[in-house]
Amino acid sequence: MSPASLAEPGLGVVAGPDAEPAPEAHDDAPLSADQADLLALASVMLGYPDDRLCQSRARLADALAGLPASPAKSHLARFADWWLTMPPAELRQIYVATFDSRRGCSLDVTYSTCGDQRTRGQALHDVLSLFHSAGLEPATEELPDHLPTICQFAAMAPPPAARQALQVARAAAQGIHQGLAKQHSGYEPVLRRRRKRRRFEKTNGFKRRSRRCSTIVSFSSKKH
Repeated sequence: MSPASLAEPGLGVVAGPDAEPAPEAHDDAPLSADQADLLALASVMLGYPDDRLCQSRARLADALAGLPASPAKSHLARFADWWLTMPPAELRQIYVATFDSRRGCSLDVTYSTCGDQRTRGQALHDVLSLFHSAGLEPATEELPDHLPTICQFAAMAPPPAARQALQVARAAAQGIHQGLAKQHSGYEPVLRRRRKRRRFEKTNGFKRRSRRCSTIVSFSSKKH
């Protein structure tokens, strides 16, 4: 199965030129391969349900089923059970009403925290700079703070850039989850956090990512 067959267009991140070392963070432990896979899946599942994504839902659910058991997998599986049964037209209406019509549920994380204030411009710049510091460039028309894009970046970036990206999105993601919970939205399980934190096995950079991740989300490299 080709990577593109499971990827939604517009959510990709491509390698960028003149990469510099990622900025330091307090926690430099990389995500495990399974955590990266779950983030990659979540990034695609949070995308706009166009025809291509709707046609890929069953394959995404199969990819999820192949991951080891975990609380995060259980949350995504609960979402997938609902997601798979929704007619595409109805799913699109729900998506727009959920994420595009309510400020508190906007997937643009700096909009959730900064609104239309001038500080948002600097926040967007900081997110894009983080991508560039890891040698990656968003391959999407969405702003760089779009939560699915940040999740996808975190799934493939080396530490500590991945951790820093997740930290940038943390407060907004919690706020979005609260809004989804109040609506009893079918999308709520995607952003539900596990109650207990686990120590992550330290590995050597993002080479630890498993092959499953490459079959979930498509990334292309630029040659210079």
